[in-house]
Amino acid sequence: MPDPSDPFAPSPGVTLAIDSDGAVVGASPLACEVLGRPAEEVVGRRLEELVRGDVDELLTSAGAGTLRRELVVETPRGSRALPCEVSRRVAGGRPLVQIVGRDLAGRRILVADDHAVVRSSVERMLARRGATVVLAEDGEQAERCLRATPFDLLVLDGVMPARTGYEVLALARSLLPELPVILMSGDPSGVPDGGLVADLFLDKPFTIRTLDAAVDELLARRR
Repeated sequence: MPDPSDPFAPSPGVTLAIDSDGAVVGASPLACEVLGRPAEEVVGRRLEELVRGDVDELLTSAGAGTLRRELVVETPRGSRALPCEVSRRVAGGRPLVQIVGRDLAGRRILVADDHAVVRSSVERMLARRGATVVLAEDGEQAERCLRATPFDLLVLDGVMPARTGYEVLALARSLLPELPVILMSGDPSGVPDGGLVADLFLDKPFTIRTLDAAVDELLARRR
């Protein structure tokens, strides 16, 4: 079986890699979860067995650039519409069509960090999977956002001006006790002893795969 991690770095979300014959040669773990099938029942099958629509047209059109489509995927529990981006790329010396599911479409995620580069990087990571991302430059902005509208996830820097990430976390726990929180910090030793803790801690700098895995873990129960 082909290595399922090779064809689609750096997009480990809902991702399928398709060869020129229309066969699936790579499937990320999250793609298998969405399809409701183990990897051995996905890799090696023809794409037309997994999705509805004109597969030949889809594969041909991918050569013209990135396409945004809503594919209807077939799962053992029935059909499911999945917003996707379809593009052609080369991996391991072979041309492949890559389908990346925008599986966070409809999700609202608040990202709070006082460093513009971090904010934009995290926003880009989440937006490529279809999430609606709201940015806050400091703790006070984050608190205003939390009071104004509901979110599905909070990605929070531990050290910020005006309000620290830990103060924002305390407010989030009081307003939205079920809200999943990812806390980011470049200094794990600065985490206060006792008190409230985030659902997951990311040590800066982190990779796109690390953030994707954290988001998948926390939102899995809401899918």
